[in-house]
Amino acid sequence: MNILEQFEKVVKTQANNIAVCDENEQLSFNELKDKALSLASSLSFCANKNQAIGVFIDRSIYSIVAMIATLYSGNYYVPLDPKMPTHKLKSIIEETKMPAILVHDNCLDDINYSGEVINIRTDYKNKLNYDLNNFDDNNPLYMVYTSGSTGKPKGVLKSHKAMSSFMNTYATKYHFDDKTIIGNQSPFFFDAAAKDLYMMMLVGAKMVIIPTILFSMPYKLIEYLNDHQVNFISWVPSMLSMIVQLNTFDDITPKYLKRVFFVGESFPIKHLNKWLTQLPSIEYVNLFGSSEVAGVFVTYEVKKIKENQNFLPIGKALDNCKVLLVNDDGIVDKANELGEIVISSDAVALCYYKDEAKTKEKFIETDKYTGKKERFFITGDIASYDEDGNIVFVTRKDFQIKKMGYRIELGEIEAIANKYEPMKMCCATYNQEKKKISLFCEVSDPEITKNDIKNYLKDNLPDYMMPDKFKILDKLPLNANGKIDRAYLKSLA
Repeated sequence: MNILEQFEKVVKTQANNIAVCDENEQLSFNELKDKALSLASSLSFCANKNQAIGVFIDRSIYSIVAMIATLYSGNYYVPLDPKMPTHKLKSIIEETKMPAILVHDNCLDDINYSGEVINIRTDYKNKLNYDLNNFDDNNPLYMVYTSGSTGKPKGVLKSHKAMSSFMNTYATKYHFDDKTIIGNQSPFFFDAAAKDLYMMMLVGAKMVIIPTILFSMPYKLIEYLNDHQVNFISWVPSMLSMIVQLNTFDDITPKYLKRVFFVGESFPIKHLNKWLTQLPSIEYVNLFGSSEVAGVFVTYEVKKIKENQNFLPIGKALDNCKVLLVNDDGIVDKANELGEIVISSDAVALCYYKDEAKTKEKFIETDKYTGKKERFFITGDIASYDEDGNIVFVTRKDFQIKKMGYRIELGEIEAIANKYEPMKMCCATYNQEKKKISLFCEVSDPEITKNDIKNYLKDNLPDYMMPDKFKILDKLPLNANGKIDRAYLKSLA
């Protein structure tokens, strides 16, 4: 079913309920639809159907209005970060030939853009007339640009059908409904935020857009969650880790929070343990996905941490996904045997935008896995099964290095280092030219030295995995989504 059809069902039943709020304003479902239709009228004069429309994103309800307006206009949106480097922005605009871009202010001052510029806050006309029968669930929904291995961003195009498949499966499994109040952390130009947006649109949940500044002020952050009665969050582990690193729960705890999901990177076990110990009644779920699949494709409910456990499993496939591990010998079905994750699902993306060769390489139709022809996405993620049949992520193909004849997983170095008590967070990088591993560290005790960390790792890592260089930083750099900025650290190595 098309996303807009499902949204309109929610609007009918939840018309006067609050759909979304930021620190300044709020909109009911009815108001959200009306505003989107009024903004869509501005688009209808300058765009045909199924074209890419740029949407500059900030943390306001107007960004949500703009994305939904684009869908009502019969097109798909490409979320754009206002802080994006000019050369990258130019590349995206030129590649997509956007007929229109929705902006909050003068985001295009440095861009020679000849298309229509529409102000998200002011360019509202009479509500657009539309016919839902003209919307197809195979049409593009949105496109997100991700960093490519060559340095050139690649556009991943997703359909209404893909998001509907994921969202309905996800909501059913975890019982999300109109009583769910989401505390949104991820910026809307990142793929991770789509789960929050479409949970609001498709099940009638309320979305609370949390001001960015609060993520550096844990006490006020928890106050904000309590003031808005937030009962569900899906955040990156670095944000969740910071809260317990500063002992925030000694002074204030979330009163309404029932579910804490985490996605995007590995959650250091010692920090997760503090959440489990201090807030044991909350449901904790590890999510794992890919930009090439709508939402996520495997999940793992965390009950307790086993002794000497370094990694959490990523879990088992959602009902709308067939997830296999494959290697040169075929399908992996034994515990502790490595294989690459491949996925068949309605939730898989349409393609890499204007990159037929890459699309054919990663999105394949084959009968070699199951005996019947199916479309699979080849993830590049290496994993194994544990004794309980859960998938355990091991590494990315491009995170696995070979040094002195040994295959080394950088993530394993990080997992061991993160168990060191004074370690707040760390990141391991590899310089291919120098054949050197660097470990960048953020620690809680200013007295800790590089030698202290090195001595700890000597007792816990084999010699061939020992980093060659240690660097303690006041704070590890984070990208806009709250993840460690690995690319920047790699440039320092």
